[in-house]
Amino acid sequence: MAVVFTKNYLETDILSTGNHWILKYSSDVAESPTYSRVAFLGETFNLDPDPSGNFSFDFKTSISDKVNASNFNDPHNDVDISGGTYVYNNGEGYLRIFVSISIFFNASQTNVYTQEYRFKTSVYDDEVYQLGHKSIDVKSDVLLPYVGDKYYLQGTSTQPLDFSFYSYEADVLVLFNATTSTTVNVPLSEGVNRVFLQDGRGNSLTGLTMVDGINELQMLATDTNELYDLQVTIKGSSCCSVLKWFNLEGGFGYHVFQHKTEDYSSKTKGFIENDYNTFDEYDSNLVSTGADMISLLGFTSIRVDENQMTALEGLIASPKVYQLLTKSDGSPLWKERVFKQGEMRIKQTGKRVFDFEIETFKTKKGFTL
Repeated sequence: MAVVFTKNYLETDILSTGNHWILKYSSDVAESPTYSRVAFLGETFNLDPDPSGNFSFDFKTSISDKVNASNFNDPHNDVDISGGTYVYNNGEGYLRIFVSISIFFNASQTNVYTQEYRFKTSVYDDEVYQLGHKSIDVKSDVLLPYVGDKYYLQGTSTQPLDFSFYSYEADVLVLFNATTSTTVNVPLSEGVNRVFLQDGRGNSLTGLTMVDGINELQMLATDTNELYDLQVTIKGSSCCSVLKWFNLEGGFGYHVFQHKTEDYSSKTKGFIENDYNTFDEYDSNLVSTGADMISLLGFTSIRVDENQMTALEGLIASPKVYQLLTKSDGSPLWKERVFKQGEMRIKQTGKRVFDFEIETFKTKKGFTL
């Protein structure tokens, strides 16, 4: 007796929480099944068979909240790598589960199947996946958009800057900066690893020299022998505005905007009508209950190339966006901003060159009665 799959995934597959991953299976027993039970993480799901005795189970509806326990918040908004800790992996955005699938029959016989599955908080592009440009059967991956033949990352010289790297198991990532001919070995653990190149406090990854401008990083995952090319652009100006967002690949992206505008508006909370006399003596007396002030922040980046535009797609679709501010002591502070839906403008200014503008909200409290 066995569970027979017409649709299943490998234990090495890394599945995304933003897509539907459906198991389809049946039993090789001639008797018609009564129901099936899928169990993992202490929960059970009972499924009814279709008329042909087949079962379907969709992970998307039951796994997303378990992987994304932090609700897309960044637990590493404030890091200090001066002590030598520059890789962070506390299980955020990744989950390996042990699933038991049982099929029950009236005659009290049971088929049981068990398997491990791996998930990360991400959304795969179905077109890219169908064209064969993306595979789910990977043991390591850079969690940034892959454009052409490499990955791209940008930031300023004075901000926290990191990239996320998925590893199937413990591994060592060899980083070589071809621009400065410096190398460092980075230890990885299973899951999503945040590798900080700098922390915004004046500290950088020891052994890897980064320069203003383009840094060509060649990265080798020693266990899988996979090679990755990452182009990191460091902009020296500290007066630019930086946004950070949770991207579609399951890591955090960064972009430097040359211009920022700020417009203000206010909204009255409501009124209390506090004077009721006879009709001929009535004199309207309305008291405001207070007001809220809203600041609309506009961020503009000019002459954006196609590589940067691909990364900015993740910003448009992101549920979590932060703006970088600087405290009085010089340390960084990330403040969450809400993207204003529909307020995004792209203007093509040249061949494969664009101007990009996005607006976010910043709410300030006014007086309240």
